[in-house]
Amino acid sequence: MSCKSAMQMPQQFTWCFVVFIHFMCFVTIETTAMASLQGEIDLLETTAMAHRSNLEQILTWKGRATYEVKDEIENDKGKVPMYYRKSSVLFLLDHTQKATRWNMKVEDYALGANMPDEVEVIETTNGMKKDNSFYQVEPLMISKEGQKINTLKIMSIENAVSAFKDSTFDPMWYLTRSGHNISKFLLFLHQKANSLKVSGKIKRNGDIVSLEISEGTLFNYYEFNLDKGGNLIKYIGKSKRGEDVYTWTYENIEDTWVPKMFEHVNIDRRHERLRRLSQRVEFMQHIINVPIDPCEFTLDKIGVTVGTPVTDLKMGFFYKYGGGISTLLNIDNIQFDTEPSVGLGSDSKAEKLSKFVDAINPKVSKESIRISPQQGSGSSIIATKTRYKLYIAGLCILAVLVLAVCGRLYLHKSRKEY
Repeated sequence: MSCKSAMQMPQQFTWCFVVFIHFMCFVTIETTAMASLQGEIDLLETTAMAHRSNLEQILTWKGRATYEVKDEIENDKGKVPMYYRKSSVLFLLDHTQKATRWNMKVEDYALGANMPDEVEVIETTNGMKKDNSFYQVEPLMISKEGQKINTLKIMSIENAVSAFKDSTFDPMWYLTRSGHNISKFLLFLHQKANSLKVSGKIKRNGDIVSLEISEGTLFNYYEFNLDKGGNLIKYIGKSKRGEDVYTWTYENIEDTWVPKMFEHVNIDRRHERLRRLSQRVEFMQHIINVPIDPCEFTLDKIGVTVGTPVTDLKMGFFYKYGGGISTLLNIDNIQFDTEPSVGLGSDSKAEKLSKFVDAINPKVSKESIRISPQQGSGSSIIATKTRYKLYIAGLCILAVLVLAVCGRLYLHKSRKEY
């Protein structure tokens, strides 16, 4: 390379850097100019306060509803039905007890021609949210006689946030937008209206407040009704991948606005065939702010009986329910039928078992838990020895590889010196 070329390189680099900085400044200025909400910004706070006030009036809520889910595929021949299910729902909610319960029973279902015959539709899906846990009961086991056996699954509360799964029903979900708190969302927009990296506008027409927000190919449209508790009555979300359309109607019960009808249509355009998944909920009965007996939020109310198999995903155990109303488990009747957690040795298992007992009832003796023979220490010791042998073998292989590389480097250096 010549001296002249070497001197030109820093100048070219400097010129490119200056052009890049100017370009970024231009983009930033343009984005800042566009990235703000236009219109009556204070409508965001007004709507948020109305919505929050309506929600805070609901202390207890129970009622009945019908729940429909439909799955279709559209192609050149038109709509092809894949799945349909209609369920009746009994629900109870008590904010003072921080508990929600639902009992769902399938009334009608149909499978499309392209669905395999062995697909089984579960007749009931009962559940409850309480004590920061999610309890779900389904007939997922079949006995030797062909009888369906209910099983209880215990999960973290986060597993129950989505109501688009046809095994979960929380009435408060239908006063949100896909589980998101509307008033918090609107207050955030109000606070950041002039510094958002999105563009949009808000306006009012009578009691209807409409909000549009867009960013690139993403578009969101919200429509609220101030005369009906500031509740969301329409939402549209669009992107290249698909589209979501939500619609609500409401009725006034005891000066509180609650849903009467909810519909959601999801259109998926990511594949060659357009897929349409729809959900429709019709509320048939509402009882607001009437005290609910705490016994309504117990496991027997969702179909759990003594001896019901339990899969506890929070603790990592499988056991059988022993009964009890005021407490979740009767520790004297628990019998573990399988390993609490795959890959644990006998010592680790004992330690985890001890923590499990302490978490449920610190006063209970550890000897009151019966562990079945197949869970004994023999299999755990064998598993531990196997893992130890694999570990030693891995170390040996690694040592051989290291020696081979070092030898090769030594030979290469020796040849150079020679």
